[in-house]
Amino acid sequence: MKRRTILIGAAIAALTIGVVAVYMYQKPAERSVSGEAEVVVSARDLLAAFQADETKAMATYAKTDQVVQVTGTVRSIDKSDPAKVNVVLETGDALAAVVCEFEPAHAPEWVEGATVKVNGVCAGILMDVLLTRCAAVE
Repeated sequence: MKRRTILIGAAIAALTIGVVAVYMYQKPAERSVSGEAEVVVSARDLLAAFQADETKAMATYAKTDQVVQVTGTVRSIDKSDPAKVNVVLETGDALAAVVCEFEPAHAPEWVEGATVKVNGVCAGILMDVLLTRCAAVE
């Protein structure tokens, strides 16, 4: 009887943990539209900061949930992934850019060459600087 109670309790705990994990995984990211930007920077200057000193740039721009507003010119728009729309901002560097990741339902209808403002959360740099949870600034 005691063993059965322990097994039932363990099964309930495992099921609860599984349900919470699936919920957190499926939960859509909050967009950055709801806050004022704590840092305002151009796409060119943001990339230059990461190329000059990545550690310092991470400390300045990639703080947890800090909203960064980036101004730049749209180089391209990639809608190939159904889960996100990537707007690539021009930086003057042919090999690197600032990539702004939007949820498809909230992606702006911009065209290449447009000058835009984007709020987002800076995730850092690989080849490009990545902004997640983006929202267009009117």
